[in-house]
This record gives sequence, C-alpha cells and structure tokens, in this order.
Amino acid sequence: MQDILKELSDLVNSSDATLKFYLGVLVGIVFVIFVRFLSFLKKSRKPKGVYIKGDRGDILIHQTAISDFINKVLSGRVQAQVQKVFIYSKKANHYLTVYISVPPGANVTETVKAIHDIVFQQVSERLGIDNLEKVDVIVKDFKTKEKTLEKQNQKLIDKVDDTAEELS
Repeated sequence: MQDILKELSDLVNSSDATLKFYLGVLVGIVFVIFVRFLSFLKKSRKPKGVYIKGDRGDILIHQTAISDFINKVLSGRVQAQVQKVFIYSKKANHYLTVYISVPPGANVTETVKAIHDIVFQQVSERLGIDNLEKVDVIVKDFKTKEKTLEKQNQKLIDKVDDTAEELS
C-alpha cells in the first residue's frame, strides 16, 4: 500500500507535462462521473407522479394515488384489475402505463380499448392532467378471477359509501 502511495506521489510531483495532462483529464472524468452520480441520487428521491402548476402553488399527484383513482374509475365498468401504474413526464407531456390483470374468459381487445378510453378521459378531466399524451395498457396476466373482481368492486363501493357518509 505504501509503495502505491509513493508511486502516486511521484507521478503527481513529476515534471512531465504530458503525464500531468493525462492526470488532469482523469481527475476531470472522475469529477464528472461523481457529479452525475450525485444528480442521479437526487433525481431518484423525487416522488413519482405529476406536478400540476397552480396559481397558489404546485400540486403533486403521486402515482399510487393515480393507481387508486384508476382502480375506482374502472370498478364495475370493465373486468380487469390494475396491478401497477407508472407515469413519466417528458418536457410538458405526461405518459401513463397501466399494467392490468384480466380473467381468462375476458375479451382482451374490448377490455383494453374500454380501459384506454375510460382512463384517458377520466385522468384528463377529473385529475386535471391536461397534457396527458399517451396511455399504454399492458395485460400482465390472466390470473384474475371474476369473484376477486366482484369482491374488489364491492370493497371500493363500500369505501366510497363510507366516505360519502363521513362528508355528510
């Protein structure tokens, strides 16, 4: 270890201009990599969702809230269960990817078209995400059973009823 440190010290203290140039380039590259790594760490801590600019401040709609909203909007309308929702922004536009699970007997084409139409309209209108550019619907699997969907729909209906009673 001491030998390596001595050799590094000799390199730094050398009078060779080309060696110092390459050391400077190496230090610059390491610095750029370090800054990029720090910016990646900072970016990854930013909550995932959509920021909507407002007159009195910004609003963040988290992607889990969007997922819950989509589940509630789809309940009773289509036979599908939302597994995951990802939203990302590029410039001023937003892109939504919805992973769903459908029952084995479902008509996938009709289900996906209905989900696409409902999600695009409801997310744009009710959540205020005006610049929703694209909604991708991905069928993840065919493991959802119809009884599971009925139970999920009933839970959501009960939850909405409870919330409505509390607000009254």
